Amino acid sequence: MVLVPGGLVAALVYVYSPYHIFDVYVRAALAESFAFVFIPLVFRGVFELVERPRPAWVVGTALAYTGLVLTSNVLLVLITPLVVVFVGVLVALRVSDDLRRAPGRDRTVRQAAGRLIATALPPVLALAAAFGLLAGFLLPALIERNYVRLDQWFGGRYAFGGDFVYPFQLFSPAWGFGASIPGPDDDTGFQLGLLPVILYAFSFLAVSRIRAAGTRRALYLWQATTAIAVFLMTPASEPLWRWVPLLATVQFPWRLGVVTSTGLAILAGAVVAARRPSLATASGRLTSASVGLWPLALAALVVVGAYPYLRAEIRDPLPHEGPVSLAALFRYQQASDEMTGTTAWARRIPGWSPLAEQVVNGGNITTRVNYAIIPDDGRLGVHSVESSSVHELVWVYAADDAQSVTFFTAYYPGWTARVFADLGPEAGDLKARVGPEVARPELRTTPDEGWIVVPVPAGEHFLELRFEDTPVRRVGQGISLVTAIILAAAAGFWRLWRWPDREGGAADGQ
Repeated sequence: MVLVPGGLVAALVYVYSPYHIFDVYVRAALAESFAFVFIPLVFRGVFELVERPRPAWVVGTALAYTGLVLTSNVLLVLITPLVVVFVGVLVALRVSDDLRRAPGRDRTVRQAAGRLIATALPPVLALAAAFGLLAGFLLPALIERNYVRLDQWFGGRYAFGGDFVYPFQLFSPAWGFGASIPGPDDDTGFQLGLLPVILYAFSFLAVSRIRAAGTRRALYLWQATTAIAVFLMTPASEPLWRWVPLLATVQFPWRLGVVTSTGLAILAGAVVAARRPSLATASGRLTSASVGLWPLALAALVVVGAYPYLRAEIRDPLPHEGPVSLAALFRYQQASDEMTGTTAWARRIPGWSPLAEQVVNGGNITTRVNYAIIPDDGRLGVHSVESSSVHELVWVYAADDAQSVTFFTAYYPGWTARVFADLGPEAGDLKARVGPEVARPELRTTPDEGWIVVPVPAGEHFLELRFEDTPVRRVGQGISLVTAIILAAAAGFWRLWRWPDREGGAADGQ
């Protein structure tokens, strides 16, 4: 087993980076904190596919990128452009090296194009496979994005504004558990970490000592990327944020802490790696003799430096929120204006929910029917038979064809309604009385909330409201399934492959 002191230090700097701790213990950002698992895997995969392409890395990189996007949608916007830049730069530099070493007769445009394709193909295949796996998510997300009120995510408290990190905050040891606010008086911490910053400075001396040209170039790229990310976190970059619309979708500049944490960790490991090569022990155990005392001391210093921040502040709910419960969560969301998730059919973003009110009053959500607006003159009768998050079956009596049932469910494409005949009491219990389908009424919505309204025919019937996949979702799922099958087959037979190398031969597929 090969033990890499640089890898040990890099891993600890990454895991114990202040921004990662901020995600876990302050923001409780579960999705983004889990995404930290995949970021290094994606960039390691991209690097390997440019420098030493293997079929196994195509599969692994595709899975890593898929995990990253499915874990945190924000990082799709933040990390993807960076991945594209890394691929482009590393491929260009690798091709340039290959052409410089090639004999003069091979330095033709055709040869250059061939080398460019051969070098770019592996990472492009990996990203294509990842997007194939993600098609079931990305196709509906892109094509159906206008069905959601996007202003709720980019307006109000989520709008891009003054949530920059001031230079002194990058080095301040101050740590709090408040929310980010415009200006320099945040009751939280946005520090980079003193030790990672020191190691970043030393990396400018250490990286030049790395013998492998590809590794050295990648580290130079991380030095530049980290510096740019830090700049984009500060108020000096505000004109750029306003000029590039894509940046505003990140919402808060301090989210670039994901990038700075990655860069600082990689470069910290590079400082150690440049000083001491990888070692191996017969037992494979991590010992001071095999790793060296100073990397172990450095690793311990990373953990000790982060230790004061490794805690969560447990706060009692405010008096108006009540004891810890689902009801208290609803009250908190109302007070903090976090009740978001409205579709485009709503004219206004609601500040409260009748169903939440039901829970706050001690009840359970057993139906989404709006019984409050059912006329009390007997023209309409509704009884919920069964309910789940994706469907509800109700028995309905309507005196005429002018009646309708309203559900506390925001309309979104995929919701459908079916009316079934009532076979009568002689058929048994209510569910046994559901007969053949007799109608598929067209759904309407309430003007302000966008709730689903279903017209019902006169008489006694059963009405089912169900959420189903749209054609674009089925196409996306089909692409994802086919891609998964291809990758599974590739993973099973990759040892039989031989990957063409850049010299026209073949590389062992391991």
